[in-house]
Amino acid sequence: MVVYLVALMAALFYAANVPVRIAFTLRLGEQSHLRIGVGLFNARWITHKQIGLFEKKPSKSQSRMPMIRAGLRLIRRANLKDARISLQLGTGDAARTAMLCGAAGTILSSLRLPGRVTPDFNQSQLALSAGGMVYLRAGHIMLAAMHLAREQAKERIIHGQASH
Repeated sequence: MVVYLVALMAALFYAANVPVRIAFTLRLGEQSHLRIGVGLFNARWITHKQIGLFEKKPSKSQSRMPMIRAGLRLIRRANLKDARISLQLGTGDAARTAMLCGAAGTILSSLRLPGRVTPDFNQSQLALSAGGMVYLRAGHIMLAAMHLAREQAKERIIHGQASH
């Protein structure tokens, strides 16, 4: 029995340390989309999925706090590589466009993100293109999911007692 337990623990240890690579591309503008690719180790993409943005709005009755906390937990453990951001910005007014582009460039440089801000002085528009690779360990994803399940269960218990 002890041998099976040790073998199970070793398998879980190795499964939790599997590196996961998530590549993303986000485009906002006339044709908005988000593309996500997931891979294990250094293999080719396992899935490639296009998700439409702004199609379904979440219901206001659901609390988003447990999901936000779980997301922040993952963000702390994630390593961002090969990030790139391209922003095309125009307000129709040259002075406002220059000020906004300067502010956007300052924000990008303070976050140490490689990016390009292109002003469009002739027309009012906003186009954003972002991409990069996020590296995580499968164990971090599992821990965040367990914390999310625990917090959602707590929330159900609290709301269940308050409604009776």
